[in-house]
Amino acid sequence: FHTSGVLALVALGLYMSAYGRLRVEPAVEHVMEHFWELAGYFANTIVFFISGIIVVQRGITSEDIGWGDVGLLMVVYVALHFIRGFMLICASPILARMGYGFDWKTGVALGYGGLRGAVGLTLAMIVEEDERIDEMVRSKAIFLMSGIALLTLLVNGTTVGWL
Repeated sequence: FHTSGVLALVALGLYMSAYGRLRVEPAVEHVMEHFWELAGYFANTIVFFISGIIVVQRGITSEDIGWGDVGLLMVVYVALHFIRGFMLICASPILARMGYGFDWKTGVALGYGGLRGAVGLTLAMIVEEDERIDEMVRSKAIFLMSGIALLTLLVNGTTVGWL
């Protein structure tokens, strides 16, 4: 089908969280929860480690990246907050009816504190490794996505407690 393995795993995770829990015995669920939490931690660590190496090798030292791209990164970072807020506003009626207790405080926490990292970095690494894509586009993709992940960790991660 020529689909992304990363996006396929995200879809599988959504399906399993919706329907898979009904098929798992309660005694096993606790062990599985801890196993998948640990596996997720290791996967995130590997993704951030590899993407850090790629960013230093190809993104930051690339001749295609200039100060204008740093400005573009800031614009994209701010735009992502607005886009995420807009999507949460659009989805809030559905989320409120799903039983999670979604209110405006939860929406602000999700919009500002939500992670933007491992999946985006993995997709950017896929773009970076695809030689059919122009080298300048590949460099900018990995630079912008790693910059978004870095800003999310440094800015959002350190200030979310004030919300």
